[in-house]
Amino acid sequence: MSTENPTIESLSEQFKAQRKDKLQERDEKTRSDLKDLFDRYETGAQRVEAIRKRLKSFARILSEEQKEYLHNSLEDVAGITDENEFVEKMLPVAKYYLDIQAGKLEQFEAIERQQMYDEHPTYRELNQLFAYELEDDEIHLHVPANKGTTIKDKLRLIDDGLKRLAEIVNDNTRIKQVVGRSWIVGENPKLLERLGFKVTDIETNPDGVKVGMATISRKELLDRYLKRKEPHKDGTL
Repeated sequence: MSTENPTIESLSEQFKAQRKDKLQERDEKTRSDLKDLFDRYETGAQRVEAIRKRLKSFARILSEEQKEYLHNSLEDVAGITDENEFVEKMLPVAKYYLDIQAGKLEQFEAIERQQMYDEHPTYRELNQLFAYELEDDEIHLHVPANKGTTIKDKLRLIDDGLKRLAEIVNDNTRIKQVVGRSWIVGENPKLLERLGFKVTDIETNPDGVKVGMATISRKELLDRYLKRKEPHKDGTL
């Protein structure tokens, strides 16, 4: 008599199939990205230099063995002039790098978040999940790399970030609304609506990521998230 649980067995097969689909999607995207990289630069040396520039930011979290493999692999493709040959040679190298990234996702994303602030000096940090930028009478929310953050921590950071944001908006009476366009809206529109945002314009961007627009008025934000009991600084209750 079999002791295997058919439900568990079925779920196991489902998870295996989902993982296979995700790996296939990753491979297809990687292949497309490599083709774009090839087309973007005229010479092999330029392509390799662009990849090395990207890798340089993450060098401190790579082992010497990993760095040596990536260095030698890039040397091998520097002289390739055919697109298909370049893609086929680089595909296992890219997979190798993505596997490293998956194993150290939090460290990689911490570096990516810092890069975002370095590249956008007008961005201000609310917390790990949110950055903001003042633009006329609006605050624009930005969501840095956070795929490695657990659902529980994301929910905590959302609540913390919106409370911090309410303090900032309350202190700046010219702010009329908060606007955000991000993957977090595209993936969780119902959650954003429950948080008081109006969600519109959900679409899939050229990178295959579903994004959407979320807005919340000054009054709605302060009513929901301002901790203070006294009237808002603009005079409203």
